[in-house]
Amino acid sequence: MLAAGQVGGSPNACLSSQAAALAPQGPYLALHFGAKMQRPAQSRSAALIALTLVALGAIATASAKDQRAKSPDLVAATPEPGRAQVDLDKLPASSADQLALSRHLKEIGALFYGAWWCPACTRQKALFGRQGSQQLPYVECDRQPSDRDVCIAAQIKAFPTWELKGKERLVGVQSLDELKSWSGYPTKR
Repeated sequence: MLAAGQVGGSPNACLSSQAAALAPQGPYLALHFGAKMQRPAQSRSAALIALTLVALGAIATASAKDQRAKSPDLVAATPEPGRAQVDLDKLPASSADQLALSRHLKEIGALFYGAWWCPACTRQKALFGRQGSQQLPYVECDRQPSDRDVCIAAQIKAFPTWELKGKERLVGVQSLDELKSWSGYPTKR
């Protein structure tokens, strides 16, 4: 339905998941195009393309497993429906600035649209620390069908998306400084 980062291969999209999704197509491409090609060189090219896709998928899968092993405290290895990816108890405690920003965003009516399975949303929440991430004005878009309906009605096309009346939407992971600037966060608190 919706993807992490912008749909269509932007810098926020997960390349390893895209490569892993293409890998199973390798043998199909070799058979499909190889059978239609008359010259042996063309068949070898199709086989080489297929092997390359399979290799990319294997590398992407290994890379994703390695990333999860490096940060087991933040991201669940195999998220399950109904279970958040962020283990809030294992995030570092929020600073006063992180807490103040999350309260500010909530007070002014900003909304943070995301999905429980979205790695970019996990990174966005982690920027606020343990308590701050719990206070964010978060709208879940994919746990229940009713969640999806809310996000479809809001025309959310990517995760994470930040929305504030009168402001341009922000798509993708935003730094705390970007959110402060966008939301009009007072510089002196």
